Amino acid sequence: ENSNPRRYLSDSRLNDLQADLISIIRKKGSNNATRLIICCTADGNKAWKLSELKLPKDDNLAVAIHEYQPYNFTHQNFSWAGLSGQTTTLAAQGGFSYATSWDFGQITSFMKRTGIPVVLNEFGLNLVKASPEDVQTYISGITSFCEENNIPWAYWQYCDNGYSREGAMSLYRKNSYFGSRAWDKTALDAMFD
Repeated sequence: ENSNPRRYLSDSRLNDLQADLISIIRKKGSNNATRLIICCTADGNKAWKLSELKLPKDDNLAVAIHEYQPYNFTHQNFSWAGLSGQTTTLAAQGGFSYATSWDFGQITSFMKRTGIPVVLNEFGLNLVKASPEDVQTYISGITSFCEENNIPWAYWQYCDNGYSREGAMSLYRKNSYFGSRAWDKTALDAMFD
C-alpha cells in the first residue's frame, strides 16, 4: 500500500502519482521489474473509489481496499470518528448484506473489468460495543465474501497501544481498561470458522 490518502488527494492526482511510482520501481530493474505493487484508491482506500482508479498496464499490481460499512456500526462510540456516545446494531443500519453489498459489488466488478486483484487489507469494528451476534455476522460476512472471491484479507488491529480506552477493535486486549489480557474469542471464531 503506497499511500492511505484521505480527502486531500484528488483521484486524478493519485492516479498520476501511482503511475509515476510504478514506473520508478519498474525502472530499478532486478526483482523490481516484476515485484507486486499494491496500489490504493483515494479517500482512504474506499471501494466506491475503484471506478475512478486508473492504473498503467502492468501484470503485477493489486489494489488495497478498506471496508468499514456500515460506518456508524463499525465505528460506534469512537470519539475520533465523531461518534462518541453513539451506539447501534447491524439491524438498525439495514443489516449486513444491505450495508456491504454495494462495496462488494464495486470490488468484484473492478476485478472482472480490470483483471487486477484486490486485497482487503483493513476491516474491523468496535468489538466492545457490538453484540456477539453482530460481531459474528459482520466478521464472518466479510471473510466469507473475501474467501469466495479469492481476496486476501486482514483485520485492522487499531489502537492496541497500551493506553487508549478506544482500543476496542483490538483482537487481543492488553489494556487494563478491558480487564485481563485475552483474545476476543467471538471475533476469532468468526474469522476462522
